[in-house]
Amino acid sequence: MEMYKKKVESMGGELMGGLGGMKLVVIIIALLCVSDIEEEEEEEEEEEEEEEEEEEEEEEEEEEEEEEEEEEEEEEEEEEEEEEEEVEEDKKKDEDDDKEEEE
Repeated sequence: MEMYKKKVESMGGELMGGLGGMKLVVIIIALLCVSDIEEEEEEEEEEEEEEEEEEEEEEEEEEEEEEEEEEEEEEEEEEEEEEEEEVEEDKKKDEDDDKEEEE
């Protein structure tokens, strides 16, 4: 109650005596409570949005990493295939050379 009383006074208001003043005080306190609740809700929403954004960023990073890994695997497979082809070509050349020597 004291906190709200100070808030009212800092806003230029004065707490009046009597029943009319009490009603006004109750209304002002209720409004301040509502505004505090709204502020808390807004803060919670902002925090939730930030968490969602962080999760989305993490998911994107994971997807990028997976794509990079897949690309690396594909490159490795291509290199292996090329090496195998080279080995086969070398074998064929050797066989051809051997045949020529025999002739």
